[in-house]
Amino acid sequence: MSFVTSLSKGAKESGPAVQDHARDSEASRDLRDILCIHLLQADAARRSQPKEGSSMGPVGAKGNASDKVKEARTAMQPTASRTTKGTTKAESTRRYGIEVEGRTTKTRANGGVIPVETGLDTDRNPHTGRSQGRVERVYQDHHRKDAEIAYLQKQLDAALENGSKWEQHARDLEQRLKSGEQVAQTKAQDFKSQLSTMERQLEDKNRTLNDRIEELQSAQVFMTTADQYSTVDVTRMVEQLNEDIYQCAAFMVDAVLDARNARRQMDDQMEAAVAEARQEARSATVKQWGERLTNYLEVDLTRDETVLVECLVQHMLVEWCHSVISPLLISESRSMNQTLTHVWKGIRNSKGPAVANNWRALAFSQLKATEIDTKPMVNAIGFFMIFCGWRKLAEGVDVPTKVKEKLREMTEKAQRIKEMVFEGVLSTDIQTIYYSSKDQYDPATMLDAHDTGKAEAGKSIICSTSLGVVADTGRRDRTTQRTKTVILKSSVLLVSTLGSN
Repeated sequence: MSFVTSLSKGAKESGPAVQDHARDSEASRDLRDILCIHLLQADAARRSQPKEGSSMGPVGAKGNASDKVKEARTAMQPTASRTTKGTTKAESTRRYGIEVEGRTTKTRANGGVIPVETGLDTDRNPHTGRSQGRVERVYQDHHRKDAEIAYLQKQLDAALENGSKWEQHARDLEQRLKSGEQVAQTKAQDFKSQLSTMERQLEDKNRTLNDRIEELQSAQVFMTTADQYSTVDVTRMVEQLNEDIYQCAAFMVDAVLDARNARRQMDDQMEAAVAEARQEARSATVKQWGERLTNYLEVDLTRDETVLVECLVQHMLVEWCHSVISPLLISESRSMNQTLTHVWKGIRNSKGPAVANNWRALAFSQLKATEIDTKPMVNAIGFFMIFCGWRKLAEGVDVPTKVKEKLREMTEKAQRIKEMVFEGVLSTDIQTIYYSSKDQYDPATMLDAHDTGKAEAGKSIICSTSLGVVADTGRRDRTTQRTKTVILKSSVLLVSTLGSN
């Protein structure tokens, strides 16, 4: 490969730096051609002069200057070779390089051949020798630049190869990055979807949990058996109420006796004025107690006996307080109370006292009256006192007002007992009891009010003088009857207490 061809190829393959070297090589080639022409002209002038012993003149010289130029250019080709005239083969080989087909050449670094003599006799032309030296230096510079170009080309190839590798590596990384981003986006989308699903599931579970909590709380309301009050607390309250009943009855009897004593001083005209009111009161008493007991009461009043009067007043107050404590609501509709009581008993028999008592507590909290009308009870007591001989006196205590106040206090206390029984005692069904003339004396549940020593089982009784308390735990005996425990016995008035009559 020639120097120019190699340089052109290197310029094409190399970058801008190699192309700069190629332009330098083109300039060197032009300089080389100029030098070759100059040397050929000098050689032609030398040959035009005849040598001693030569018969050929100027005309005898072979060729002309143009032929010499062509020959010189041909000699400069890489593959051409030519033997220098006038120079021995050994001297050409010694001076300029190797011998190829009778012509001395020099070997380039890339394998090409550089002609180093142009047919001039340097021994006889010193100027030609100096020109030849400059040409050799130019060739040496070209050889050095070829070496530099080859080195730079090698580094450029290595750099391009490394650059290609790094570019491929960068493309691989970019592709991996894109793939990783796609995978990451896909996973992120999956995670978001999973998160949304889990959030919905969590909301559903929280909603279900809240529903279960509400259900448990609602069930706990019906299953709670924790008591706020004990049976002892209830019994103590009932005993206090019985004491208030006794005091109220004693107050009314004293008022009746005072009125009867004052009536003895009345004239016949005043007695006739109250006779009609007394007859109405007697009809009400007969309706409540019967004709026989009313007649016996009139006999006792003529003898100023107060035992029966006092016991009957106590019974009226006991019956009133029991009517306040026992039913779910106080109203004129007896059928409503019977219906609610029937529902409560059905729940107690099927679900047990705990559920039944909780249901009754809820129902009572919604149905309990804020105030109870005591007017019917005041009227009943008024008729009985008038029958017994009470009259309104001009002086002294206002008996009706005092009786109303005491009755209101006893009613409020009975309501507190009801709240304790219905809302404060859930494990046990506590009830107040009393007895009437239809019942017979039972020492297990009754107590002789006057303790005459004549109390025997099966004897007749007239009325109750105090409330009793029994507790139903919900257990059944062998006869499937519910067992009740008497906590406080009810005091009763025996017929035998009043005498043989």
